[in-house]
Amino acid sequence: MSDFTGPAVWLLLDYPKTDWRQEIANGIRDENPKIANLIDQGKVYIPLDIFQDMHELQVHPEIRFICKRVGRQAGKSTAQEGGVWQDLWIPDDEHGSPLIWIGADEKTNADKIWDKLISHIDQLEPWFKNRFHENKNDGILRIDAGTFQNKWEMRIYRKTGENPSSWVGDPLSRARLDESQQIPDAAIWNMMPALQTRNGKMFATGVAENDHRGTTWWYSFNKRGVDPDDLEYYASAAPSWAVPWQDKEQIERDREAMGDELWLARYAAEFPKKAGSVFPVEYREHYFDSTLSLMEPDEGSGIYVAGLDVASGGDDFTVLTVGDMRDRHTVFQRAYPRIETQLQQELVAQDIKRYGNCRVLLDGTVAGIYWTTDLKNMGCNVTPYEMSGTNKARLIAEFQRSLERELIKSYRIPPLDAEMEAYERSENMNQYGVYSYNAPKGFHDDRVVSAALLNHILGAGAAVRTRAKNRKRNYAYA
Repeated sequence: MSDFTGPAVWLLLDYPKTDWRQEIANGIRDENPKIANLIDQGKVYIPLDIFQDMHELQVHPEIRFICKRVGRQAGKSTAQEGGVWQDLWIPDDEHGSPLIWIGADEKTNADKIWDKLISHIDQLEPWFKNRFHENKNDGILRIDAGTFQNKWEMRIYRKTGENPSSWVGDPLSRARLDESQQIPDAAIWNMMPALQTRNGKMFATGVAENDHRGTTWWYSFNKRGVDPDDLEYYASAAPSWAVPWQDKEQIERDREAMGDELWLARYAAEFPKKAGSVFPVEYREHYFDSTLSLMEPDEGSGIYVAGLDVASGGDDFTVLTVGDMRDRHTVFQRAYPRIETQLQQELVAQDIKRYGNCRVLLDGTVAGIYWTTDLKNMGCNVTPYEMSGTNKARLIAEFQRSLERELIKSYRIPPLDAEMEAYERSENMNQYGVYSYNAPKGFHDDRVVSAALLNHILGAGAAVRTRAKNRKRNYAYA
């Protein structure tokens, strides 16, 4: 736990009372009853253990670029606001009194720190509060000379990544950045000269997303921060469950629902695999089982289901993939020739009926809707799957989870293996918080989508709830 010998102004701040605060107060009550009593009243800012290193690096003589990667809802903005109160005690230098920036990707996120700061200033004694002057519209806070150790007026500016060209200015003492994974590179490069001129420090917090194939400043700074020879950079990570108010059991349930890659980024503070590695070789090696082979249907068994991806034009293929519900094995996949639609539908209907007129989940694009009507008229049991961008991403992520957990198998299908090897994930999440998945230019994804539809109808719910026996991964924070 951090010590309480810092600025006396911390004792004036008002933070909500919670059970974990009470536990801290009880832990120091015998040793320091006065501080414990202040905690009881909600009067002391308490840096959580996961941010202790960040606070301690405030006075480190060499480390200047500090990155703290944390899980969601871990208290980033609260920790950064506490750091601003530390920054106010920086002594003057040859450039004058300290200049501090509070920055984020957009104003809403910058205000999470800014508004906390202003709220706590409003709670100060009038004689003290009147030394702070906010220009809310411009995002400038001016602090009178002599309020802390400042001989001259001190300034705090609010910056947003929405306007990278504004990230220039006078020599900078401290930059407090939140949602750093979303701050554009241009803003950081514009800021660097102002920070370097004054030998200032940057404290950046964020989550492990938007790695942009490992090229963003956020990814680069985190990588440099763990290099022992890169003395100016420091990086550490802490998961969401390291803070006392998070429900660890709920976080684990979210992992099952979200899939490991997204869960690792949002909760475990681990950068996701680089874009493009959707189906790693180890997944495919287990999926394609050399002991299996294409299987003709058991007569009248009715145990099969299928996924059907419909060609939408151009050089696309229509692909049917059939699986056995008893063991989740793929037993048949066929890409149909590019012929007249009605003839193609007749071939597909024949294969569906060969496998006991099995239930079919069909790619519900515009073409797929027409196919649904036509195949139903031929007596087939088909259901469309709405293939929006978000639903497709979920479908592929679900397929990926089933492969990772070794819940499905297939006989060797070289064209499907080739499509899976080439399959790509987008560099960025969309507005709904999911990645998009597609074949690279010059490749197809018809077989992948058909296999993913089969995975869904085979029982993807089980893929969410369970893992193959003895294959459960354990995650721990050290």
